[in-house]
Amino acid sequence: MIFLTFGFGLIHGLGFSYVLQEANLKAGNLAIPLVFFNLGVEMGQILIVSAVYPLTVGLSRLMQNSYLYLKRGILVLIAAVGFYWMVERLFFG
Repeated sequence: MIFLTFGFGLIHGLGFSYVLQEANLKAGNLAIPLVFFNLGVEMGQILIVSAVYPLTVGLSRLMQNSYLYLKRGILVLIAAVGFYWMVERLFFG
């Protein structure tokens, strides 16, 4: 599990480094923007999880039998969007 987490974090970090590269930051002034960029990303993730988690708990209680299929469908959709963005950035960006 730790290797999966490491791999996901590495790919995720490379995607964010692409965004920072587009900002044309100078080498000497990289630390402060990098810290605030990471804080902004983490705060955004906390806000999204805070909004989505209660919804998923409510849905799991409401749709006990079909919740697993809904969850799998949403995960496939999220994976497809992520794969599309990866291909777009690798080959067309």
